Amino acid sequence: MKRLNDSRPAAVGALVAITFIWGVTFVLIKSAIRHIPPLEFLSIRFLIASLLLTALVPRSFKEAIRVPRFVIPVGAALAAGYAFQTIGLVTTGATKSSLITGMFVVVTPLFGAVALRAFPKPVVAVGAFIAAAGLFLLTTGPDTTFNRGDAITLFVPFAFAVHILLMGRYARRVSPAALALGQMAVAFILLTAASVLSEALVVPRGAEVWIALLVTSVGASALAFVVMAWAQRVLSPTQAAVVCTMEPVFATACGVVVLSERLSVVGWAGAALIVGATLLVSIGEPETSGAEPV
Repeated sequence: MKRLNDSRPAAVGALVAITFIWGVTFVLIKSAIRHIPPLEFLSIRFLIASLLLTALVPRSFKEAIRVPRFVIPVGAALAAGYAFQTIGLVTTGATKSSLITGMFVVVTPLFGAVALRAFPKPVVAVGAFIAAAGLFLLTTGPDTTFNRGDAITLFVPFAFAVHILLMGRYARRVSPAALALGQMAVAFILLTAASVLSEALVVPRGAEVWIALLVTSVGASALAFVVMAWAQRVLSPTQAAVVCTMEPVFATACGVVVLSERLSVVGWAGAALIVGATLLVSIGEPETSGAEPV
């Protein structure tokens, strides 16, 4: 146990770096999907990431195909979260998308309590109420309309909450590379099928599209999910979710600076409530919440 505790600072630092990459990708993806359908973008993203990880860690492929009961549910949750997020980005802003996505920090312990058939701690219930109030202000305040993209993005925190809980459950049973590769391969298969059935496919062209594909496939997928799988060997699902609250902070900064996105005063108040709710939950949740025994 001491060895795990000693690894926590490194795990937290690695996850912070990954959340920075994820935060930046909101802006990159928002620009790229003006030129390529969102599901096709995701399909190519996870194909490149899967091939890269297979080339770098060949044994991870053999291990991944031996544990379908682990990688299939994790990959399905991953595919659902990114599908809702990327489709939503077509009609909502990167800033709003990142803040709504960040609510998975509040949803994760709620889902964890349901899985354990236990009432959530009062601080979690209060955090959920505050986050809901923040979401209302963020999406319905002055100069703001609740659009189709916002509605679709509302499914994202629930999908990612399931994903992070499943990662916490399986991370110590499979190597980080195999768990990362397996879930990305499953996501690729599901997203490719969905793309073929629902979109008119195009040939990826242009610097914006390929820069976004390379950054998201290499940094935000292949590297990120290996790091996340490793980090969740020593961090509980709630701890990992709390560290990931930095993602909407980085994404909001990029949205303001790069895309010149703006929120009204009421919208900023909503954003502050959402971030405050995630911090409240992080303070109130014990470090071992949701973690499996070693």
